[in-house]
Amino acid sequence: MLKIPKEDFEKIIDLCRREFPREACGLIAGVKRNGISYVRKIYPLRNIAKSPFMYEADAEELYNSFKSIDSSGLDF
Repeated sequence: MLKIPKEDFEKIIDLCRREFPREACGLIAGVKRNGISYVRKIYPLRNIAKSPFMYEADAEELYNSFKSIDSSGLDF
C-alpha cells in the first residue's frame, strides 16, 4: 500500500496538468513501515524527450534527486 499526503498528491496532479500532453516524470521518496510506503517528498523531473508517448528524465536532475534521497535516508 502507498500512502501519499494530499499536498503531495496535488503536486503530482499539477505537474501532470502542466506537462500535458507530454509525459510527466519524477520520483517519489519516502519510508516503508509495516508493509506500508509513506511518501515524504516529491521530486519533479524535466522530461527532455518532450513526447506524449515516452519520457527521458534530465540526467543531472535525476542524479541530484537520487543524491538528495540517499542523503535524507529515504527510499524511492
